[in-house]
Amino acid sequence: MAVERNEPEVVELLITHGADLTIQNRDKLTPLELAEKLNCQESIIAALKPKDLSRSSPIANDIIVDFNQTSKEQTRQTIDKRYIREFDFDDINLWVKIEVGRRNGTFKVLIINNATINGALNLMLSEKFIKTFNVSSHFFFIDICVDDSDIRVNEGELKKLENVLHAHKPLIIQWRSPNSSKCCIFYKTPYESIVFLKQDWDDQLTEEQIIEELDNCQFPILLKVLNFGLGGSFHGNLIDTILDVSEEIDTWKLIDYAAKSDDSLSLRYLQLFNWSLHRMNASGSKTLEIASEHASPQSISAILDLPDTNVPHELLPICWQRNLLKLKNFDGLTPTLIAAQYGKTETLEYLINCGVEEDCLEAIELAWTSRFYDKVIVLLNVETPFPGKLDHDACEHAALAKLINAREDFHRAIREDSREKIEDFMKEYPRLKQVLDRSNNSALTTARNAEQWDTYVYLQSKGFRFGNNENSNLTMEEKEQLKQIKHQYFHKPDNSRITFLLSRSKLGHDSHGHDYFAEIKKLYEFLDEIPYASTVMQVLEMSSIQQIVFDFNKESVVDMDPTLTETTAGSCDYVTGNLYIGAKQRLGTLLGTLAHELTHFAMQTVFNNHCNPYTASDMDTKRDFQEIIDRYSGHEEVDSIIKRVYYYKEYEWPSELIVRVPHIVAHYRDEQAMVLRNKAPDLFSFYDSKIEGPFTQFIANSAYFKNQHLNDLLRPVGTPLHSNIRFKSDAILSEEDINRDEICLVLASSLPQLMKNDLLQVLTTKQTLPEIETRYIFTCIDQFENQDVVLKIRNSFKSNIKQTLLVDCSIENKINSVNKEMLWNTVANFDKQKRVVIVTHTRVADLFLKDANKIVETCLVQKEYSWAYLDAESQANLLARTVDFQGYPVALDKLISVDSEYAKEIPLSCLIEGSPITIGKPLPTSYGYDEDYYVERTFRVATKEEDLIFPPNKVTDLLKRVQQEKVLLISNRAGMGKTTILTHFSKKIKETDPSYWVIRLDLNNYTDVLEEEKRRIHIEGTSDAEEKRGTAEASEFLRKNLLKLEFTLEERLFSEMLEKNRIILMFDGFDEVSPFYNTILLSLLADLRKSPIQQLWITTRPFLKKKLVSKLRPISCALQPFSFDNQIEFLMKFWRKSIGTLSDETKLKKFAETLLKRLSKSIADSNRELASVPLQARMLAEAFDQDLIDFYYSNKLQPDLPRKLDLLDVYKRFTHRKYLVYIFEKNSLLEVNLARENLATILSGGMNLRKIHQQLALQVLFPEEMDKLLEFRKKRSLKPEELNRIGIVQYEGEKFYFVHRTFAEYYASDFFMSTLVKPNPRISGPEEPLLDIALRYDFHSVIRNFLNGLLESGEFHIPEENLKFYGGRINQLWTQNWLIEPNAPTILHIAIREGNFNIVQFLLTCLVSSNHIDVLRKLYEAQDQYGKSVWLVAAEEGRVDILEILWLTWKKINDGNIKKLKDILMMRSRNQQTAWCLSVILNRNEIFERIIEYAKGVEFTPEDLIDLVLFEDTYAMRIWYSAALRGQAWVFKKLFAFAKDVGFQASHFKKLTLATNDFDETVWHLTACGNSIEVFRELRKWAAEAEFQLVDVKHVLSSKDNTMESVWHTVAYYNSPAIQSKLRIWRKDVNLSVADLNTDKSTLLDAFWEWGKEAGLTSADIKNELLAENQRGQTIWHLTLQFKDEVISDKLIALIKEDSEIDTKEFFAELFTRTYGAGSLWWVAIKSRLNFNLEMLWKWIREAELTPEEIKRMILEKEQGKTSLHFVTASYDEEMLENIWTYAKESKLTEGDLKSLLMEKDSNELTVWNWMIVIDDLRMFDKLLKLLSKKFSPSPREFTDLLLEKNIFGCTWHYIFTCGRTRLLRRLLQLIDGQDYCKELILSTNEDDKNAFHLAAQLKNSNVFDNLLKWLEKARLIPDELKQLLSSRDRRNRTALVWAVKEKNMKAAMALLELGADVEDLDEKQCLSLRSFMQHRGSCNRDNFLVNIDKHLKELSEKRIQAVQQDSTVNEEVNVFDLLDWEF
Repeated sequence: MAVERNEPEVVELLITHGADLTIQNRDKLTPLELAEKLNCQESIIAALKPKDLSRSSPIANDIIVDFNQTSKEQTRQTIDKRYIREFDFDDINLWVKIEVGRRNGTFKVLIINNATINGALNLMLSEKFIKTFNVSSHFFFIDICVDDSDIRVNEGELKKLENVLHAHKPLIIQWRSPNSSKCCIFYKTPYESIVFLKQDWDDQLTEEQIIEELDNCQFPILLKVLNFGLGGSFHGNLIDTILDVSEEIDTWKLIDYAAKSDDSLSLRYLQLFNWSLHRMNASGSKTLEIASEHASPQSISAILDLPDTNVPHELLPICWQRNLLKLKNFDGLTPTLIAAQYGKTETLEYLINCGVEEDCLEAIELAWTSRFYDKVIVLLNVETPFPGKLDHDACEHAALAKLINAREDFHRAIREDSREKIEDFMKEYPRLKQVLDRSNNSALTTARNAEQWDTYVYLQSKGFRFGNNENSNLTMEEKEQLKQIKHQYFHKPDNSRITFLLSRSKLGHDSHGHDYFAEIKKLYEFLDEIPYASTVMQVLEMSSIQQIVFDFNKESVVDMDPTLTETTAGSCDYVTGNLYIGAKQRLGTLLGTLAHELTHFAMQTVFNNHCNPYTASDMDTKRDFQEIIDRYSGHEEVDSIIKRVYYYKEYEWPSELIVRVPHIVAHYRDEQAMVLRNKAPDLFSFYDSKIEGPFTQFIANSAYFKNQHLNDLLRPVGTPLHSNIRFKSDAILSEEDINRDEICLVLASSLPQLMKNDLLQVLTTKQTLPEIETRYIFTCIDQFENQDVVLKIRNSFKSNIKQTLLVDCSIENKINSVNKEMLWNTVANFDKQKRVVIVTHTRVADLFLKDANKIVETCLVQKEYSWAYLDAESQANLLARTVDFQGYPVALDKLISVDSEYAKEIPLSCLIEGSPITIGKPLPTSYGYDEDYYVERTFRVATKEEDLIFPPNKVTDLLKRVQQEKVLLISNRAGMGKTTILTHFSKKIKETDPSYWVIRLDLNNYTDVLEEEKRRIHIEGTSDAEEKRGTAEASEFLRKNLLKLEFTLEERLFSEMLEKNRIILMFDGFDEVSPFYNTILLSLLADLRKSPIQQLWITTRPFLKKKLVSKLRPISCALQPFSFDNQIEFLMKFWRKSIGTLSDETKLKKFAETLLKRLSKSIADSNRELASVPLQARMLAEAFDQDLIDFYYSNKLQPDLPRKLDLLDVYKRFTHRKYLVYIFEKNSLLEVNLARENLATILSGGMNLRKIHQQLALQVLFPEEMDKLLEFRKKRSLKPEELNRIGIVQYEGEKFYFVHRTFAEYYASDFFMSTLVKPNPRISGPEEPLLDIALRYDFHSVIRNFLNGLLESGEFHIPEENLKFYGGRINQLWTQNWLIEPNAPTILHIAIREGNFNIVQFLLTCLVSSNHIDVLRKLYEAQDQYGKSVWLVAAEEGRVDILEILWLTWKKINDGNIKKLKDILMMRSRNQQTAWCLSVILNRNEIFERIIEYAKGVEFTPEDLIDLVLFEDTYAMRIWYSAALRGQAWVFKKLFAFAKDVGFQASHFKKLTLATNDFDETVWHLTACGNSIEVFRELRKWAAEAEFQLVDVKHVLSSKDNTMESVWHTVAYYNSPAIQSKLRIWRKDVNLSVADLNTDKSTLLDAFWEWGKEAGLTSADIKNELLAENQRGQTIWHLTLQFKDEVISDKLIALIKEDSEIDTKEFFAELFTRTYGAGSLWWVAIKSRLNFNLEMLWKWIREAELTPEEIKRMILEKEQGKTSLHFVTASYDEEMLENIWTYAKESKLTEGDLKSLLMEKDSNELTVWNWMIVIDDLRMFDKLLKLLSKKFSPSPREFTDLLLEKNIFGCTWHYIFTCGRTRLLRRLLQLIDGQDYCKELILSTNEDDKNAFHLAAQLKNSNVFDNLLKWLEKARLIPDELKQLLSSRDRRNRTALVWAVKEKNMKAAMALLELGADVEDLDEKQCLSLRSFMQHRGSCNRDNFLVNIDKHLKELSEKRIQAVQQDSTVNEEVNVFDLLDWEF
């Protein structure tokens, strides 16, 4: 209620006292949910948030701690700040604030700052302070901070204060000064004087002595103990005290001692801290239990945090206090029972008044047994029944004997009808309303039994009631007798309602001692005379109202209901059935309040909707009443009673406004009420029509209403009335099944939920749901365990109407003996009109049948259901059910459709009963995958044009491409995270759309399946290549062999989802099952690609990429390596997750950075590539985790790491660490076949474990070579569980796998290395797999990488005999063609490509040592698949070390033969590329330099060098040109030096510098393309050596390529941003830096210019070159504009100006006047749509100093029929338009010239103005108007002519209406303001004779028509002109009105009629349509229009009839339904 009323103060108060914040209202809303729904104040929502619950109350805090074990209790506490109110002494609002919070339970401490002693004393003695303090509920502590340094308080003044304070109020006053740590403290306990606290405590006391004093704990002793340091600390200031609320002093807490000593002041002070009151101390006692035994009510109220009074009703206990009062001790006693047995009488009375009546029965037994008769009296006085037996001692207790005798005399007086004695007893005992006698019969029961009906009625009128366990029901005879008595007593036919309300009436606090019941009776009689109120009272007579409490001492109800304010005169708590009335009011006000609250309860009783005047489902009535609410909101003339409605929250307005009707009538009761009725007629009318009727119906038949309400109560647990399952009409239960004569009907089915829905469907076929709810009660069996519900059901079935109880017994585990017994007891009391239907499961049907037959006649009906019984909608609803699909919740209908043949396969019971349905296995998680340390990856997709990069935030774009292309191939080397990516994205896809069936298959796990398939193919006699399954067979193979789906539903669902394109397949590790099953898998994947599968993801290593791409045409992508930041991020995430206790981010990052830098430095890995591989980054993390821990917990500033690290070292450390962890974590020794002496070997190096892993690796990688490899080796093994513990190999059943393939490859390389160094190698040993497989095939590249590292490590020495042996084996295998295949790389190629220097050295050394020179030469000469020899591959890969060893070996085996050495230097590839060429193309500087060094020793001639430089490869590229194009000046520099060395002459130099290629390009063209001034300078050196003359320079600068472009064109062209972008990409590909490719184009232009001038070129020559056109008719100026090159532009202008021989003006004039093949420069700038270009062009125009006429001609120059202004306008370019206009004005064009620019027409006869109107560009239109001064703007006449001139669109004016140009129509109206111009436009017609009104009527755009009417208004047509306009007909003989009606343009039609359009132009159908519309919508002249239409219709009808009579073939009908299609 406090939340609903938005009262923050009350909410805070209730939370403070432990209000239960989880309790729900009838709408199932918690207070927080309700506050958020009602948009309450933020303070309320914040207070209700869970974070504040821990502060709600002491016990609430402890309950939360109990349920949240992870939160640690804060035991040392200071005073809770919520209890403190702090004010400044000078604050004028001080007392206003105090007054607001005086009854607030959180206001306990008042701190006053900046006061003086006298000022504070005067304040405390003031009347306002005394009044506030005395009425405050919890305020007891005043802390005064004074400015005086010496605090001396006049105790006489404090004595005065004591005299005016209430005696029961406790008080603490503390005076303190900022300058002193000690405070002056006074205190007062209840009923004692104010005492000064002396703090002269003895410091010599021992702890034992201090504890002894606690036995009599008073306030000074409490502070003394705290000062000693026990239980907390106190140092002189009470505000700063610290308590340890959990510390126990000799098993008791401080608060326990205060409770035992009955020290209420200490308890109130201690309660300023939060204690765990529900917890026991070490002695097993709770604080309240101790207080109940030893303390007084003042202490109890302090512990319970209730007001400091003996009357607890002033603030009734709530939630945590009630819970505390209900806690029991070890003996099962509550505090009330403890007080009854051991405590004080007044304590017992106080506790009983706290609302624990449930303990009274047991308490009186205890008190009686213990002979505490004074306590028995207390209990009897609260209507507690007498104990079982009365003994004689009781009669000896005078007071008790008196009470018993008085009761007996009272009952005797009732039986004798002695009214005088009855009244005497009532005066002596006014509180007693049951007056139980010794037999525990109430006074009303005695009167009924004695048939003293007069007395019975009299007692009822005085508020007497039956006992709690008595039956208050009367027989029919008794009711009749009572009716007669009431008639006599009340002098009316039947005033039972008054009697009923009197019986429910009670008196509030201190209202006894006066006959208030007589006054209450008069109040009811007054109300009964008011018809409205009388009806309400009759409703309440049949309601569940519990009590109406009157407080005749207060105007408000705040003392009875503390949640309300002091201004609340009445309240209605309909949930509890309690009404509270503040009865100290004048009669009219009191009657209004009483009628108000009674009506509230009546509304709830009838409508059951939070007291609102309509049911929850009656939305129409709600809407009607809301209109009334809105009408009176803010209405000043209504009565104040109605105005007060709007003080409430808006959602309360309906319930508050409706009760104002009886409120007003009861309040005034005269003519004023009638006046008010007239002022609010809607409200009273609503009450009469909508309220009185239902009230009357309720009075006549309340049972139907109650049934509905009871169903509302039971519906959440009973049969759902709004089921979404229905059956086909022929499948439901028959009426014969339902309408049987037996009282009990048992309906049984194996699907009882469907039986319930079946039954409901039968019931609703002939009845509405409200009708069903009045005749049927729906419940379930477990509700019969709830006594309240059973009582409600039984009471409901006592009525005379025919009712049926429907009991849901479908859930078997809810059926037990208790609820069955209650059910049958209820049924046993049914009469013949009542029936019970039980719905249950077939399994227990016989049990119910057997039990029911014992009581009533019973019938059993059984029925089974199938999917076919359900209708289509129900089937769809069932398929909306959520299932577990691969571990994700998904609606079933997302997977399978209703009309699918597979739907019937779904178990119906699962869908109905809610049994879990699991489909598909959860997605597998790859080994080591953890989302917590996953790092988002970047993808690179290679396309023909360029490489596309997809960073993490763009990966969704890549996924969209995959959806289109279907297949995604992820190709990366080992360890890059391919498997992790599949795991991550499979989960992401499922999270985004769980309805996809995502299948991830690790192909390594299916080798047995693939082997079986391979065997099958072999048996059937077909090769792998011939095996073609087709899509169906491929899908079947996938489903059966790979997925192995487990049950039919999965299989069927898979087939359906495959058809729906909802399956995503991910194949992981294609390379890992290669090459054995390549063909099988490729065939399978190709077929699956053609199948309806949605996506196909495949991962592989790069060597198989080409095959997959050619076969599947996928999107091929690669994962980008970890960046350095990625590496740091991953390492930190991994360590945080795996180690778990690392929180210092700085130290973590420091270690990670140091580790990576150390690793990079160790292996010269400047790009940090090693850790860029995710697997290697993880191995680093695991291998160095102990080093991290050592560093983390040390004081070192830098980690202590090994100096040298590499990949091999990382693997070694990783595996070694795994071994050590395994060995030292084992509880016993290894279970391997090892002798004890070998244990040291295991611990030192893990050698045997290493060999076990080696053998497993060979089994994985070389399964077919296993026998050969291990022929002479000992087979070793370890149990699977032991291997799993080590963690490098994992077993799953019979299969095992390495956690990553690279570990198998590491161990395989280790095995081969150990073989290489083993002495005495054997024939047919491991060397064959090594040479033929490991060193040869792509898929073993990682083995080679590791082997190379092992060879480099120096740990192993290969004996010379082994080298010779392996050289011989290479020779043998080569001779047998095992090591060579056509167009395939040799083992030497592969080693060089992979950069394995040590393997290259090993192979060369083996062949040299074994003297197999021929094989070695063949290896040198052999070409790989790209046509390159090993020499070229080494150059291409940039491996100087390998090139060196190849050169030295070649030189050695050829004995220095010059020809042979020159042959290798000039060796060419299939593409005719030499090593020189490759080094230039790939920017291999060191390689090029090394080759030159080699060439110097082989007698190179100039001709050799010229041939080398000018020789073209297959791509027509030469070294010379390639270097120029790439800006590689170093090539020219080194070649220049080499040329000098070989004896180049001038002719040689000239031949090279002037040579051309196939495109007629010289090296100078290519230099211009490359943008390198450095290359140019180097070429100048060559030109100098070539002794260039003028003719040569002129040739260079003017020579044209095959596109007629010179170097000048090239300079301009290659400054294009697009070209520069491509060049940047190219530079990136070949690893060129910016320094390698200079892009300063102006510098290069300078260089060419200066060179030309130096050589003697004339200005005319240069001028001709600058104006020369290329093949496309472009000059350098065109290219400069085209490519937006301002640098070139400025440089050209500067160079021209600097040249004194060139006339700048003349040059630029010629530039603009010449005709070019590419068009004028002006149009080039305009078409670029760049203002930048226009500005650049205008610079040239300024230089040319063109005349205004020339500029005008240029601007008006047309291209494709348009001027530049037309082009800019059509391009919507405001800025360019503004620039053109600015430049035009700047050029001093005349006014006429400027105007002519705008009035120029294009080929479509459109000016710029027309264009802007056509394209509807108001922005450009306004922009142009803004640019123009008034003199340049067209006049109204010109605008009119422009609008009316004919063009391609006809006429612009009419085009506006054709296209609906509303905005421009408004703007034109502003510009054309003349009446004549407007008239001319309005009356004009187009080629179809349509005027603007025709066109606007057709358009159906109301805005256009509105604007047209404004034009009409401005035109001011005379009547004849207007009539002509409206009657004007187009070529189709239609007026504007005809078009409006025909196009259903309502607004236009009405406007035309208003203007005077004639309906006679309409035909019959159009008239009917218009008439129908006007009847529905109407207009101001509707009647006149309707008359005209009806008249015209009559005429048309007569004509049609005549036509039909004359011609029988005429049969025209008008379809009235066409009228409904109006577009309103």
